[in-house]
Amino acid sequence: MELSSVQMEEDELLISHDVVSLFTSTPVTESLEVIRERLQCHPEWRYKTLLEVDDIMELLEFITSYLLPHFCFNGQIYRQKFATAMGSPVSPLVANMFMEHL
Repeated sequence: MELSSVQMEEDELLISHDVVSLFTSTPVTESLEVIRERLQCHPEWRYKTLLEVDDIMELLEFITSYLLPHFCFNGQIYRQKFATAMGSPVSPLVANMFMEHL
């Protein structure tokens, strides 16, 4: 199998990211800003729900900031203060949107 190469234009820039611990490195506040911006700029999502942007953002903030970042270790309950929670079904969406923005 032969791989084909892609020619880059002079004004194009190739960027590569090597992310360690993606979910635990994804800033929630900045990620939610990116998601809000995307929802406001691309109205196609309105065909899937009757929720408004503010409703979606309120739900995402609740899930990422209050509901999921709590975990139990050694009989103690802790709250993760930064990044998205590992194992959360929302974390891949949030991390992917943030990485796409970068």
